[in-house]
Amino acid sequence: MRRLVYRDAPRAEEGVTGAASRIKAWMRGALSLGPDVVLSVTELSCAEVGCPPRETVILVLPAGCRAMKYSVHKGLAEVVEEDILACIATPPVML
Repeated sequence: MRRLVYRDAPRAEEGVTGAASRIKAWMRGALSLGPDVVLSVTELSCAEVGCPPRETVILVLPAGCRAMKYSVHKGLAEVVEEDILACIATPPVML
């Protein structure tokens, strides 16, 4: 099995939980979110033509407000802080 290494990406031993925690920390910092805002990080796969094979979806769920959806077209373990900064530069999908 080949092991890929990405700059600033979670190490394999951090696992999915560690990767999600790191992404949440980056989102909190980039958007100046308080601890009362719930964040959800999920990796989805897509088999449709033209769709990236993996996508990381980040939901921002502020109390009493509409949820916001951000996406990074990479797998969870491949996301780096620069991806987070790029994804928040565009308006989120309001849910």
